[in-house]
Amino acid sequence: MTVQPTQALGTLNSEFLNQEAAKLAARLKREAGDEPRKQVAFGLRLVTCRAPSDAEVARGVGLIDALSKKDGAAPDVALKYFCLLALNLNEFVYVD
Repeated sequence: MTVQPTQALGTLNSEFLNQEAAKLAARLKREAGDEPRKQVAFGLRLVTCRAPSDAEVARGVGLIDALSKKDGAAPDVALKYFCLLALNLNEFVYVD
């Protein structure tokens, strides 16, 4: 299965998914602490129901760093956008 561009844009801009991403980010902060690597690893584990690879965790941490440093996003906002991305992964959207 593939995601159509309009479907991907719809889910990324969805008010519902943005609210759920904020809830997931709050849970990650609460249960994984303030370290982005732990937050990303825990978030990917929750979303994919499997242990994430080191490369996947590194990409997630890289996204949070880029959003914070290059785009000036607050750490909480950067984490929320990582969560939004995780909720839009094909692995989350489609069951194999």
